[in-house]
Amino acid sequence: MSRYVNVTPRPRSSTNENETESMETESAGTVPIEGIERESSVDKSESSDAESANENDEKSEDERETESGKSVDFNAYDPHTWPDVLPNYFIDQEWLIYSESSDLVYCLYCALFNRKANSFSALGRCYSTWMNINRDVLIHESTLKHHESFKTWIELRKRLQTNQTIDSHQQKLLIKEIDRWKELMKRLVASIQFLAQQSLAFRGHSSTLYDKNNGNFLKLMEMLAKFDPVMADHLNRATTTNKRNYLSNRIQNELIECLATSVTEIIIKAVTESKYYSIMVDYSTGKGVTNSIIAELNKVNLKLQDMRGQGHDNGPNMAGSIKGVQNRILEMNSRALFVPCACHKLNLMVNDTAKVVDSTRHKFFNTVQKCFVFFSESPKCWAILQEMADNGKITLKNVSTTRWASRENATKCRLMNLPKIHAAFCKIANAPNPDDNSYDANNMARKISKFSFICSVVVWHNVLTKINIVSKSLQSQSIDITQCLKLIGNLTSYLKKVREGEGEGDGHNTIDKWFDSAKQIQSQFHLEPNALDNMALQERLDRRERDDSDGDDIRKFRISFVYPILDAALSKLQERFDHLTELEHLFGFLFDLHSYSISLDQCHRLETALTSKTGGSKDVNATELFDEIKSFQALIDNAGEKSPLEFLYKIYEFGLVPIYPNLTTALRVFLTLPVTIASAESSFSKLKLTKNYLRTTMGQDRLSQLATISIESELLGDISHETVINKFATAKARQVFFQ
Repeated sequence: MSRYVNVTPRPRSSTNENETESMETESAGTVPIEGIERESSVDKSESSDAESANENDEKSEDERETESGKSVDFNAYDPHTWPDVLPNYFIDQEWLIYSESSDLVYCLYCALFNRKANSFSALGRCYSTWMNINRDVLIHESTLKHHESFKTWIELRKRLQTNQTIDSHQQKLLIKEIDRWKELMKRLVASIQFLAQQSLAFRGHSSTLYDKNNGNFLKLMEMLAKFDPVMADHLNRATTTNKRNYLSNRIQNELIECLATSVTEIIIKAVTESKYYSIMVDYSTGKGVTNSIIAELNKVNLKLQDMRGQGHDNGPNMAGSIKGVQNRILEMNSRALFVPCACHKLNLMVNDTAKVVDSTRHKFFNTVQKCFVFFSESPKCWAILQEMADNGKITLKNVSTTRWASRENATKCRLMNLPKIHAAFCKIANAPNPDDNSYDANNMARKISKFSFICSVVVWHNVLTKINIVSKSLQSQSIDITQCLKLIGNLTSYLKKVREGEGEGDGHNTIDKWFDSAKQIQSQFHLEPNALDNMALQERLDRRERDDSDGDDIRKFRISFVYPILDAALSKLQERFDHLTELEHLFGFLFDLHSYSISLDQCHRLETALTSKTGGSKDVNATELFDEIKSFQALIDNAGEKSPLEFLYKIYEFGLVPIYPNLTTALRVFLTLPVTIASAESSFSKLKLTKNYLRTTMGQDRLSQLATISIESELLGDISHETVINKFATAKARQVFFQ
């Protein structure tokens, strides 16, 4: 850095008006010292020099070029032009330093190496007599102490550049030790990341290296030491010295916290950049979960007013219109639209259907569950069941008490293996030495051989198969409300066609096909009457044969089994999905922007829904949105975009956001709304893996951090080990900086 001297600097800011005027007229009376210029206190001789300088300024450009030998653009108030015009008046002094904060001038060399106080050293409180700075600078520069300090500085600078200082060896050792710890920390972070992603336990009964039960983390370190010299050296030091080895439980928790924090920061950054967001929350008490949501949003600095959707299950404490979570949030933010979980709706529809059909609920599914319990409780009975399989094995599924759509697996197993299951019951019932299992097997053989049970298996299997397909499609992360209602509409249409007696495209009535399947399954039964009840069972068989010979059996099948199930399912479908229909009424036109039937009223409805009831702020303007849609239709007439997401991609790809701001906002809000909370519920599966019965002492914070790492494991690929190490080092630093 250059400091130019030999010109008296300006006095301090207390300069009066006359001095300020003289500063404006002075041609060469300023000097840049650390970016500060000061006006000179001009004496008579300097005034004469200034007058001559003014005369020189008035000379023509040719005259100045002749005198200086070259043409120079001179500005008396621009310090960059001074050295070219006045080379004899400026000297580059790199040792002169000015402090803006203290308003003092220092000599770099003397301040560092001259222990005796002088006017330019730190011990002498440095120079501030601006009146005599020209003279004193020249005097100080010629002193012996200044020369000695200068020589010392030159020597030190050379040693620093060539790394030959007195502590160079210690610096090399320090750098080597720092590199060793960095490499070690990379291995620790990678190991903790691996264990957390796989939901594996860290600790054992012991925390000592090379102990038998010291846990997965220490065992992993021991395994790495066999192949990695860095880890081998560290474990050798850890076992031979009492110094810190960074393998303790506390360090593990701190590194886990750093990893989880890094993942959370990536998520929060993405949400903040997107502005609009939705939440998905699972079961808890209404008031408690609302407070937890608000506290968590404040913790991560997310604005509640930017929330545009909330997805919950359909429990009254979550979806209640008075004290439910969704209503409490709507009172604080009217634009946080509530979207009930479509998967929960579908499961509840099946549940309600089974409740309406009392005979089905009490007899059919209870019999299915008893069948599973009978064989699963006894290895002997299970072995007899497997003997009936021609090849492979027979698998029976448990009947779920919560997810009714998953009962499709249970009915499928019975439908495929019902004759073999009946044969196994008969074999157990006809055992040479009858016991309690024989009596129960005889009763179960009677129940599953009834034609009513066989018809129930066929009907429920076909209905639940269609429902299960829709349920799995609804769990997609890319599904939106319009696609959801389309799937529900297809399911409703299918059930109506079956109810009205239409076929599935092959010309045959669907119900007739179901009835034929039931009769075919019944014909595969090899009924051998039990010795305990020979007469009663034979009478049932004779009566069934007489009933089958009548021509009215299909009508009874329709009335007794098919119509009650279909009518209840259709009624509950319409009842359960009314709320989604209302949301589709608001946003549905965004799904088909190709349509020219979009009206201004549709845009007004959306504007009203996205207008705050408290502040009155609007997300979109209806009139502008309508005009933007009409303009945007000209761009997509011949394009292949067919979904709101594709429309939004096109806007961002071609930089059209400033042209279509309202349309962009409407599409973003629409795509933000959650259809199901299946992805949120899947996190509970990770929690079950993370905290099992062997890890019951785990605290809430550690559980949340491990779950975050495990659930969002894909985001860990974007986090470098150096980032985690720096975060860990910052948290462990003991230095405190005061301002």
